[in-house]
Amino acid sequence: MAITDSGASQYREVRVCDFLMHTRNLHANSDVGFSTEFEEIAANTRTNLTAENSDLPENKHKNRYVNISACKLILSGAVWTV
Repeated sequence: MAITDSGASQYREVRVCDFLMHTRNLHANSDVGFSTEFEEIAANTRTNLTAENSDLPENKHKNRYVNISACKLILSGAVWTV
């Protein structure tokens, strides 16, 4: 789900009761729905988030996966650690 600068999602929500049908639709035609959705996510994902604290020696042992870094998000003045 991409978030616009206004904070609104540009994708429709999928209700829990519709989730099974949604995933079946994504699996149709050799999973083309998943490919399309992942391409949209990649195209709309910010890549300029800082993650240098994940690379500090004192934090390396805390990283569960070597290819996924933690970063800080600042949303409306609040700091969220992801």
